Amino acid sequence: MPIPLRVKALLVVNFLTWFAVIGQITIIGKQVYDMTGRELDLGLLGLAEFAPLAVLAPLTGSLSDRLDRRKVLGVALVGEATASLLLFLYAQSDPTSIGPIFAIVLLFGVSRAFAFPAGRALAIDLPGHGASDGPALSSVTDMACWLCQVADALDGPIHVVGHSMGAFIGLEASATNPDRIASLALLGVGATMTVHPDLQAAADANDPKAAALMAGWMHGPDQQFGDNPTPGMSMTGTSQATIESCPPGVLGPDLRACATYDGAVTAASAVSCPTTLILGALDRMTPRKTAQPLVDAMVDATVVELATSGHAPMMEEPDAVRSVLGKHLARATA
Repeated sequence: MPIPLRVKALLVVNFLTWFAVIGQITIIGKQVYDMTGRELDLGLLGLAEFAPLAVLAPLTGSLSDRLDRRKVLGVALVGEATASLLLFLYAQSDPTSIGPIFAIVLLFGVSRAFAFPAGRALAIDLPGHGASDGPALSSVTDMACWLCQVADALDGPIHVVGHSMGAFIGLEASATNPDRIASLALLGVGATMTVHPDLQAAADANDPKAAALMAGWMHGPDQQFGDNPTPGMSMTGTSQATIESCPPGVLGPDLRACATYDGAVTAASAVSCPTTLILGALDRMTPRKTAQPLVDAMVDATVVELATSGHAPMMEEPDAVRSVLGKHLARATA
């Protein structure tokens, strides 16, 4: 599966954008210093350029997660281009005041604050999910095969971090194509994933009730009452909004694929790559005890249990998960 031309184009555009930004910063600094001769102005110019990144980070990151990243990035790039054009036009007018330069640079910094999180991650999603073309795949086996095609396109093997259904996909891919998977990190996983009939029926009908049911069961009790590492954000609300954004006709087959997949233990016994399981002690979707058959079937798997996490430890205890993943990758690449 070749890397799409538009993905290659995005990588080239990102490189050229950063090259242009660095050049522009250097040129603006020289012009300001030539106009005033004050080093303090250079420091204030740097503050105007980079302060928006720090101040707006909580907002811009959240928007990039909740909205179409392509649209956010597109609007931000238009803002950057507008600021650059204004700087060019002002520089051609034989300027005598640095005030307009600071204002335009501030506009550029705000635009850059939105562009940075929207363009930083290149997300590869399953067929039919997110912005990926369909149709959606109907079984964990087919999804694992697709993942191996991604590994080939990226000149694998690849390190796979899978949550819930993603954990099943990683397990199956590693068991059937061990040369393509360098390591596994599995979150919110059990030997089986039972789906309640009411949830399955709601998902099949594209009923928003499905998202509400999943969000309600996904998190631990602390998160139900508002605990969130990101102050001011509703964790259950974020989860529900994310699930609701799933294209019609996708959530139902995904749940059915999880419920009917019965090869997890067999796959676990065949896994040979470094593996870490990150399990929530308060997980109600895949209770901790349901993961034990996987642990018993694996050889030398690392198991980390998070005492206050439910089914989504990457949201509920992100710092702990990040630390565990860092150690996992260090072991896998040693």
